[in-house]
Amino acid sequence: MRDVWTITVAGQTFSVTIGSSNSEQQASYVASNLAGQVNTRAADDASTSGPFAGISATSSGANVIVEDSDGHPVAVGPLTEF
Repeated sequence: MRDVWTITVAGQTFSVTIGSSNSEQQASYVASNLAGQVNTRAADDASTSGPFAGISATSSGANVIVEDSDGHPVAVGPLTEF
């Protein structure tokens, strides 16, 4: 059975399913993948001033760091595993 990790940012849920490779089972892989998904959504919203415009995410080890360029808080839900 594969694990699914999710995080909710600004009301949208992002998820990554963990495969069987060693790299996919590392917490840093999960964090990097989720941050990349948030950044893809932000890039899509940048030209339309959508809800993710100005939001960026980075990963550091097992941590996902989400920031808004205008300094406003960003609602981030817990990182969960199913």
